Amino acid sequence: MSTAFRTLLSASDLQPRLQDPSSAMIDCRFDLDDHSRGQAAYLKGHIPGAVNRPWQADPGPYGRFLPAASPRADFEALPGGASPKETVVYCGSGVTAAHNLLALEYAGLQGARPYPGSWSE
Repeated sequence: MSTAFRTLLSASDLQPRLQDPSSAMIDCRFDLDDHSRGQAAYLKGHIPGAVNRPWQADPGPYGRFLPAASPRADFEALPGGASPKETVVYCGSGVTAAHNLLALEYAGLQGARPYPGSWSE
């Protein structure tokens, strides 16, 4: 089996992490400042304990990544202080979570894992 596929988490893999204080979850589905999406939609698929960091946080002018120090500071400021290797990223269907995974790698914070089932599962 490929290393890439061993990093994916299932719902059963995720369950024990919900009560583990050394683990962190990032919900990147919505920018909560965008009221057109609404709190109700956000709360509907939010995993308790996950912090919000929308995937739209990184692009600067022309849709390019900001310097690596910017996303690094964002991720390091998230509550909980979990290491990247104990961090799970999810979204609605696993697509936009990939953006935050890339941002973590770009910022030098390797090892976060996707929950590809995300809200859909």
